[in-house]
Amino acid sequence: PEAAAAGLEPAADDVALAPAGQAPSLHFELEPSPAEVAAPVEPAVELVAGDEAAADAAALDFQVLDLELVDIFVEEGKDLLDHCDGLLADLRSNPDDREAVAGLQRDLHTLKGGARMAGINPVGDLAHTVESLLEAVVAERLSLGDGEVRLLENGFDHLHRMVTRTGEHLRVDLPAALVEAFEARTQGLELQVEQASVVS
Repeated sequence: PEAAAAGLEPAADDVALAPAGQAPSLHFELEPSPAEVAAPVEPAVELVAGDEAAADAAALDFQVLDLELVDIFVEEGKDLLDHCDGLLADLRSNPDDREAVAGLQRDLHTLKGGARMAGINPVGDLAHTVESLLEAVVAERLSLGDGEVRLLENGFDHLHRMVTRTGEHLRVDLPAALVEAFEARTQGLELQVEQASVVS
């Protein structure tokens, strides 16, 4: 009666049908309590948000990089590294094969240039580090033994993985420990040669 006096009538949907002889009942929706409003977000939602943030952090930034240049680099880089695999096989069977060393050096130089042009600097930096060791071999400052060949194979395996990941448009990081191993091997052998020259 008070609702009717105030001019408020229940909506048709709010009136529940009742058996004959009984008054219809009214249904009103209750507002959520303050505790329900302040309830924490479900953990599953937080995990999804975290996954998206991680994916964004791992993705290449094409507001800075050129998509076409990156894709061209990846295509050419894979061809170069496939060619390097054959040269490495030759070097494994004959570490004194200077043609194989020179071929690896040329391919690395091309890979390094393409990586830096595309803005994928970690690939360029690792290629430069491997190239430096080969330059020392060409200059006869050091010779290739089994340890150096294994190190080269490790370096090219990493380059393969980095180029493949770049092709998936994911960021790559420079493998610092591997770079240090190449630098130590190259510089250490050069130092031995210099010390031997001083003694003689």
